[in-house]
Amino acid sequence: MKKHLFSLLVALVATAGSLPMAAQEAYAVLTEADSTLTFYYDNLRSTRPGTKYDIPTEKDTDPGWTGDIFTHQEKIKHAVFDASFADYRPTSTNRWFRYCVKLQDIKDIRNLNTEKVTDMGGMYNGGMFHGCSSLASLDLTGFNTEKVTDMGGMFHGCSSLASLDLTSFNTANVTDMYGMFATCSSLTSLNLSSFNTENVINMGFMFFGCSSLTSLDLTNFNTANVTDMGAMFDLCSSLASLDLTNFNTEKVIDMYGMFSGCNSLTTIYCNDDWSVGGKVVIYSDMFSNCPNLKGAGAVFDSSKTGIEMANPTTGYFTAKTTGIDPVTVAGKVGDGKIYDLNGRQVSKNYKGVVVTNGRKILQR
Repeated sequence: MKKHLFSLLVALVATAGSLPMAAQEAYAVLTEADSTLTFYYDNLRSTRPGTKYDIPTEKDTDPGWTGDIFTHQEKIKHAVFDASFADYRPTSTNRWFRYCVKLQDIKDIRNLNTEKVTDMGGMYNGGMFHGCSSLASLDLTGFNTEKVTDMGGMFHGCSSLASLDLTSFNTANVTDMYGMFATCSSLTSLNLSSFNTENVINMGFMFFGCSSLTSLDLTNFNTANVTDMGAMFDLCSSLASLDLTNFNTEKVIDMYGMFSGCNSLTTIYCNDDWSVGGKVVIYSDMFSNCPNLKGAGAVFDSSKTGIEMANPTTGYFTAKTTGIDPVTVAGKVGDGKIYDLNGRQVSKNYKGVVVTNGRKILQR
């Protein structure tokens, strides 16, 4: 009898050992006791207490744990990326924290590997952190954004963010920045010097409602392919000046309310041959409620707020010179050589703002 029981036990152990291990899966668990949402990638889902959610694999799919414009998510105060999640490779992170209005912090976000992610945003409330109005800080220095094409609304409504370091972002493939920083009303500064915008098509509402921004350096922006600049700086009420000398607006169709509500704005610099390319069809209220704005050719008139005032001769823009002695430049027009802003001749491989044939351009 004992021998029979022993044989049976051995058989059971052998059978158990031959059963396949549960497959790894990506999921999130909300434990309401500590208001924490934790992301895992392992085979322990069934053993974990709390409300469990699948990780969406398709773009524009609402994660089960987030909120929406009508019903905000108020149970999540903390988010954590478990060490196991570092082995997972999502292709989309849009809407991951959408309308998590009570979210205060995200821990170990370095365990979120974004090397295969193609979209972190999405028009119409689809941004990754859209509506995270209680989030005071965010460390994204470890993000790999090389494959990302969509950053639209990514930080829209992050009204408590006082600073944001995006200097490590690779935006070479991004086409959509619509509303990217809209209503980030606590941001006082924003360093976008590393942004490559040569493929961006949509910049509408990009800085809308950034009411605490006192300065914004966009001199490195390449806007050659942009078609939408509508409300781009609308309600940036603390900006005193804007330098758009490097802006190419030949393809822009929408400039509606572009500077509307910039009531501290006094000067908008443009290049010597500023032109809207004649393609703009939506342009009303471009300068509405800009009482302190004055250009080389006019002071603000509330009855003149349309696109006709977007020029440096009779409008509210001010043409900005290259900063090089005009006599020196005049002597070099047409010689085909390239000079830096101090008048020194440089090679064709020089990176930065240069003057060639009397015109200032940005070489990348």
